Amino acid sequence: MITDANNLEQLREDLASAIRTGRNLTGKFWQDHCKRIIEPIEKRIEQLEGAVRINNTNLKRIHINQHNIRHNAKCDPSERLPVVTVKTGGKNYRCDEAIVDGRSRIVYSPDKPLSCGAKVWIETNDAVEVIGLVDVTVPVGECAA
Repeated sequence: MITDANNLEQLREDLASAIRTGRNLTGKFWQDHCKRIIEPIEKRIEQLEGAVRINNTNLKRIHINQHNIRHNAKCDPSERLPVVTVKTGGKNYRCDEAIVDGRSRIVYSPDKPLSCGAKVWIETNDAVEVIGLVDVTVPVGECAA
């Protein structure tokens, strides 16, 4: 099983294999097989199918929203907020995961943070794939790339 695979075709093959492997299981054994093997693969396929690719050459800044991390630690899993933000061209993509396809650099600037307060972020001009996209907003009074 590949739990962190980024290749949809490979994940679909893994899913078909897992279903074939478990077809002779019944009752509790099948339920356990589904929970441990099949459901994680299905969830990853769902995430990757909903991915958005940001291909422009504009500067993109990726940072983590620590307020949402704190919120998520206290709330019910169904109420979790996205913690990854990709900022580019006046838009904020809030998501669960971002993959940089190319060169990037990590910036630590405690004396001159972004206007949203971020002191550490990743910068890239290459494409970024946003996975688990929750929303896209145009910030008002918030830091933008």
